[in-house]
Amino acid sequence: MDWVWFLALAIFPTIGGHTVYNWALRYVKTMVVSVSILGEPVGATILAFLIFNEAPGPMQLLGGLVIIAGIFIFLTAARSENSKAA
Repeated sequence: MDWVWFLALAIFPTIGGHTVYNWALRYVKTMVVSVSILGEPVGATILAFLIFNEAPGPMQLLGGLVIIAGIFIFLTAARSENSKAA
């Protein structure tokens, strides 16, 4: 039974992740999608906390804040460049 769960975890997130990624590339600029994927570790940490009650350490929290700040800065700069170009 463990092999079934292992295969399910290997197949479904991979297929789902690639499908959502390719779908997003149709509607959002490639740069934005690529940078947004950097937030995946933050999302995984939040899910680990909610599902497994696994509390992140101080360095993980700091790293998550740095990642979120970097994504925010990039998306804000990209938005201001788009408004200047329009």
